[in-house]
Amino acid sequence: KEYKMRGSIRIYVNRETKGIYSLKEYKTQVGFWRVMGNLVSVSRNNLKESILIGIKESLDSYEKTIEKTDPFRQSPYKTWNRFFKYHDSISCEYYVQTKEYRIALKIRDEKTHSYGSPLPGCEFTLTENEFDEKFDEIMDFLINKVKMIK
Repeated sequence: KEYKMRGSIRIYVNRETKGIYSLKEYKTQVGFWRVMGNLVSVSRNNLKESILIGIKESLDSYEKTIEKTDPFRQSPYKTWNRFFKYHDSISCEYYVQTKEYRIALKIRDEKTHSYGSPLPGCEFTLTENEFDEKFDEIMDFLINKVKMIK
């Protein structure tokens, strides 16, 4: 059993336009992580506030039964594979027991159309105060790491 209750939200950055979407996740009763709600377009100016609200909603939904959604079908991309082609993923998680945030730009796996472990040098563990102080600087750094489509 996982010992750390956590809230989670994914930030997707468009590889052409640098546009930002957020998508909340929650942990199911059987221990899987699943997305909830729809992709939400977020301006860079409102990103921190959006993440904090999303993490709170993720924690509020922890181990509850939530209606399943297909956010990628609702998006202009229609499928996960097409969405994946155009977006990189930044995970933002909050660990309740340690009161820490973890932010990471994930490695892309083109074969499986999935995101894996953090890119080297692109993972940050922050206290609540550090999150407040360094969030903008870290997000600018990670967003600038998103590679344009060739």
